[in-house]
Amino acid sequence: MKNEFKIIIGLVIGCIILAFIFVPSLREILKPDEKGYLKIVKYEMFSNGDYVGVKGVVKNIAKKNISYCEFRVKYYDKNNTYLGYSLETLQDIPVGGTRNFFVEPRKFSQQVDHISFEVLTTYFGD
Repeated sequence: MKNEFKIIIGLVIGCIILAFIFVPSLREILKPDEKGYLKIVKYEMFSNGDYVGVKGVVKNIAKKNISYCEFRVKYYDKNNTYLGYSLETLQDIPVGGTRNFFVEPRKFSQQVDHISFEVLTTYFGD
């Protein structure tokens, strides 16, 4: 039974490797946003007591439609100490198009002074 399981796992891994070798679009679709396909056009932090959220606009600066993207909003205090993060996902952003985003407010024990953004994943569509 163990050998059969190892064979099945080996076949699955082999198929994944072959897919990445022979299907270039998979390599492009599944890699993180390293080339700056998404630009934060504007944003605004808002707060209600200890809760801080972010809203803004992103723009697709790639040469393809973005079907899905995920980015991280990182929160810092006035000493640039990292306080935590929130994730946001957006879908269906055409070439040159923009989308509004809204990051739900979350509670912080220290005052948030500033934020940064990190795009984690970009998937392309037709």
